[in-house]
Amino acid sequence: MIIGLAGFSFLLGLFVLCVELPRVRKQHIVVCEQGLLEVKQKHRTRSIRVIYWKDILSIKKFYNGYYVAQRGEAFFLDILYQGVGELIALIKTRSGKV
Repeated sequence: MIIGLAGFSFLLGLFVLCVELPRVRKQHIVVCEQGLLEVKQKHRTRSIRVIYWKDILSIKKFYNGYYVAQRGEAFFLDILYQGVGELIALIKTRSGKV
């Protein structure tokens, strides 16, 4: 049982290092005066999405990150982002959703 749990933990760690961290490294969040910019890079294309402070409706915490609901769609912040707690606190204060 202990070897099985240790093996599972090892495989989960490899998955995070080989798959999840490179994915998160290609995603960037830029904090601006009017809101946030989300920049994602997939292969050779780059997509940019704007999230205005006034359009944020709610923030919900899930086991793997935060969903920031805005008008029209949801914005997902993964817990693997560096400083995600501080970013969520900033989003709450700027949008008025404390």
